[in-house]
Amino acid sequence: MLILLNAIGLVKCDESINFSGVLKIIEFTHMVNLPIEYSDKKVTPFGGMSLMKRFVDSIGIREYLSILDLPDEGSNRSYEASHIIESFWLSIWTGASRYIHADWLRYDTTLHDIFGWDKMPSQSTYTNYISI
Repeated sequence: MLILLNAIGLVKCDESINFSGVLKIIEFTHMVNLPIEYSDKKVTPFGGMSLMKRFVDSIGIREYLSILDLPDEGSNRSYEASHIIESFWLSIWTGASRYIHADWLRYDTTLHDIFGWDKMPSQSTYTNYISI
């Protein structure tokens, strides 16, 4: 059974009726029992990034970054330039609009696993690297 919500109110109707001028169609169904299961798998709110990782791998971005003349690391605790660039892109892809937003991803270990990193740079690393 379909219930139509229009400017007048709720109208009960058959599915074969023309729905022109209807603002919203609400279909009522019977309740079903959905099983709830728990898992030990890691999850992230950015699950689509595994597809982006596959895309990045397919076009060879890491290999291309390795042949570019990028600035070298400055200390024994620094990140490779390609890692800084790739993780900064990841921050942008996940919605970062400021350097500080990139820090949120430092705590998402699932993204680290997807991209094969042990850790991610902090926002100060990005600002220092980009200001070179």
